[in-house]
Amino acid sequence: MDARYKTLPRSRRYRFQFTTEQATRLPRYPGSAWRGLLGHGLRRVACVTRQADCGGCPVTTSCVYYRVFETRDAGDTANARPHPFVLDIQPGPREPARILELGLTLFEPAHDAFPFLLHGLAHAGRLGIGRERTPFVLERARRETTPGSGHWRDIDEPDGEDAPLPVPPAPSSVTIILQTPLRMKQRGRLIGAREFESAHFLRQLWRRANELHGPYRNGIDVPLPELKADQVETLDRQLRWHDWKRYSSRQRTTMNMGGLVGRWTLRHERLAEWWPMIWHGQWLHLGKATSMGLGRYRVESP
Repeated sequence: MDARYKTLPRSRRYRFQFTTEQATRLPRYPGSAWRGLLGHGLRRVACVTRQADCGGCPVTTSCVYYRVFETRDAGDTANARPHPFVLDIQPGPREPARILELGLTLFEPAHDAFPFLLHGLAHAGRLGIGRERTPFVLERARRETTPGSGHWRDIDEPDGEDAPLPVPPAPSSVTIILQTPLRMKQRGRLIGAREFESAHFLRQLWRRANELHGPYRNGIDVPLPELKADQVETLDRQLRWHDWKRYSSRQRTTMNMGGLVGRWTLRHERLAEWWPMIWHGQWLHLGKATSMGLGRYRVESP
């Protein structure tokens, strides 16, 4: 497997803490709401033309908003770039609270967008979040010192490192736990719990790594490593489909965003070759709607 995929794309991970004047309840998967606010706030602070949309704008090549959010050029989906960020949000039932938290991972080359995103979040707070549009105030912003270390410091302290922690030794098998819905397609159809196989996961993982490296690194496109069915096992399958709907203000309709959640154990004769990518994939997210926080997983090894 290509050595380029043995490390994460250069990434910076942030955590934001907000307070509200009154307790507010967010949906189980609030990634759609946060992504909408982040995009609206960033466009508000970064757009210099104040056009209604980005079509025909003369300054898209130097626009932070366009580079981060408008990654799919009209009529050119084949060359679409992935969004250079993912939201990191803990899913689950939520009690009304006055303290809200949001995680954000920025991939290279969007690191220089952080000051604009920070300012955009402050602006978004005035718009409010949740069904009641409760205003919120940014109280604290932190950056992880080294991606994956679990050690955080305030952003006004000295910078950390962009390189991730060393990969631990490869196990003989690994348990994958899907923390947010994973939406993967095969032949144009979403893969459900019954038809899911570990090979689907590995192919999607390769595709995600290739997406993040290719368009932003001079068009690198590494062929998919060979995957033989008798070399990849799917054990202790505990997967289910979780339905989730969100409202798209842009399309003015409700959209189905369900995906797989649960866990399974992956065993591969050549797991050591895939292990660096599997390990780093915990911070990349997989499948559809990664920018909303979907497709997040963590690994457990025996």
